[in-house]
This record gives sequence, C-alpha cells and structure tokens, in this order.
Amino acid sequence: MEKEKNNLTPSSFTPGNKPTGEPGRSPRKFSSFSKRTSSPFLQLERVILETKRITKVTAGGRRFSFASPGLIKDKNKKLVTFAYTKGKEVPTAFQKMFKKAQRTFAHFSGKTPTRQVFPSSLSTIPHDIQFSYKTITLLIKPAPPGSGVRAGGVLRKLFKTIGIKDVSAKIIGSGSNLNVTRAAFLALSKINWNKNKV
Repeated sequence: MEKEKNNLTPSSFTPGNKPTGEPGRSPRKFSSFSKRTSSPFLQLERVILETKRITKVTAGGRRFSFASPGLIKDKNKKLVTFAYTKGKEVPTAFQKMFKKAQRTFAHFSGKTPTRQVFPSSLSTIPHDIQFSYKTITLLIKPAPPGSGVRAGGVLRKLFKTIGIKDVSAKIIGSGSNLNVTRAAFLALSKINWNKNKV
C-alpha cells in the first residue's frame, strides 16, 4: 500500500508567497524604526577620548570587552559631563555612555560646576589653579581674550567641548586620558567662580 503524499509542492514556498500576515503589509518588527526620530540621544553630542580593548583571563578562557571614556554635551541645556563605560561591543559601550550621561544631567541643578558636570557659560576662568590627582598635577591659567586654548591632548578637547575659549593649561606627570579628564573636572569644581567675574 502506497503512503499518502503531502500536498505541499515547491510552488508553495516561492519567495513571493507570504506564509503569515496580510498581503502588502510590512512586518511588525520594522514598525519601531519610525520612533527613533524622537530619541533623546539626538540632543547629545559625543566626544570620544579613546577606545581601548580590555582582556580578562578567566578559567574558561579570555573575555574581551571595550572601554570608552568620553565627553557628553547636552546641546539644549549647555551642560558637559564625562562618562566611562564598558561593553562587549563598541556600540554597546557608547549606548551605556549616553544613558549614564543622561542620569548625571538629570541630577544636576544650578550654575556652579561640580566634579561631574560643567555648564558652558564662561569664556575663561577667573583665576589660576593648581590641582593634583593621583600622579597628575594640572596647572590651569586664564588667558587674555583672543588667545585661544593653549593646551594639548585631552585638555584641548575638554575646553573646546565646554566652551572655554581663552585658557592655558599644562599637565605635569603622566596618566591615562580618563584620569586627566577626572582631574580637570575636579580642578574646575574647586575654582571660585565669584572671584573676578568675567
């Protein structure tokens, strides 16, 4: 006795046929793309200081991740902060950086700089400052109008992102970009902004 054959034919699996859903209607998984235009990340500007790969040796082998310290600027509120995040992939680390910056901005209120947030409102600093952090010593001095930013490396990116146009800075000692950035934010938070207002 012959077994009954399936009624399925190769024509039923042609690329044009849609096994599920209504004809002419796009799949639901693509409908969420239209909401990305209202993402809060659009008002944030990112300045990456460095991206480095971290290797962790475990019993199961080596595990790789990426660390990315960077500066985040809120264009609407004119605030700047720094964030240091890790992720298994570079895009994941960047996304974590944005979310961490948003939480930092949400907890900031006022116009005085803190150790994590700096409002970009002044063209220079009111007085000289010397600040030490771990193996780094920062010397930051105000400069006459039109002098520009006299600093190199990470400090130059930091001052330009904040909006300080006339300043002179020097790094004594050596350290990572992350430590230099942290030292700069701590130094700026120690400045007496009510002294010799500019």
